[in-house]
Amino acid sequence: GRRRPSRLREVEAPDLSAEMDDDGLVWFSTGNPSVQQFEGHLRLAVNKDAGPARGRQLCVLAVPRYMSIADFYRFVGSHIEHVLHMRIVQSENPERYMALVDLDSEDSALEMYTECNGKPYSSMDTERCIVVFVAAVNFLDDKQPAPPSASPPPTGSSPPSHAPVAAREGGGSGGDSLKGTPFASHECLTELPSCPVCLERLDMSVTGIMTTICNHSFHCRCLSDWPDTSCPVCRYCQQPEPDQVCSICMASNDLWMCVICGFVGCGRYIGEHALEHYRDTGHSFSIELTTQRVWDYSGDNYVHRLVASKVDGKLVELPDNAGGMAASKKGTCP
Repeated sequence: GRRRPSRLREVEAPDLSAEMDDDGLVWFSTGNPSVQQFEGHLRLAVNKDAGPARGRQLCVLAVPRYMSIADFYRFVGSHIEHVLHMRIVQSENPERYMALVDLDSEDSALEMYTECNGKPYSSMDTERCIVVFVAAVNFLDDKQPAPPSASPPPTGSSPPSHAPVAAREGGGSGGDSLKGTPFASHECLTELPSCPVCLERLDMSVTGIMTTICNHSFHCRCLSDWPDTSCPVCRYCQQPEPDQVCSICMASNDLWMCVICGFVGCGRYIGEHALEHYRDTGHSFSIELTTQRVWDYSGDNYVHRLVASKVDGKLVELPDNAGGMAASKKGTCP
């Protein structure tokens, strides 16, 4: 069975570490949690092994979640030109993700490792990039994420390994079952899929391919130009909404947010901080975060719709067709 990481073990140097279990494996998951997820682990190459033994597959560990894919793309810089495939996966730490990177040559992998390992993500950031070589990737289910492309390798090169390939846990003979497992297989050649953004073919012999954490693949350049952090296909957002709490007492339930200024306070049955905010500021309208219903403190009722006044721009309640104010007395008031 699966063994969770039990301690923090050094990968290469005292300042470069990753969560590994007792078998030296780093666990990850991929896929939209509301649709389908896959789990797997990777074995890091022993960094004292020099030269070609390191291969051309890298993993960037513990990338902070506030870095969007576009931000990470810009951080990689010119090395992106040598990337065949990059897959974003979720690490065991919910505030971090990992990037599995397959480059076009061992020299390109070594150059990216040398330049990016230990490099700060920004001049104002204390977070530093942790790059390690990958010996093998193993998925725990035969129904593993499909590779984005099945194009044959360039002439004179080894088969491209641009997406994880399934390897049964315990398959083979002992530890050798993990040895040499590539990120992808090109044994089953099929028609090349298209990039959902530009509709061009996803051919990694022409341009690099990026697979998001929800298992949708794009050209690297297309995803880097996408205006927000959500997936262009399923709209899954890699950066989850932060947990909301009362701004005063840190309560996590019965929360109301001021429609005017965004202040979050708890209801009258907990600490009355939403009500106190109204008394202090005169901001009449507050929305319940769980139901999205709006409460009007001045009218002491729920509001059906709000509009902005043409006179002063303030929010006012829209009268219903009967001429009165559409409101509901049902539910809990703040």
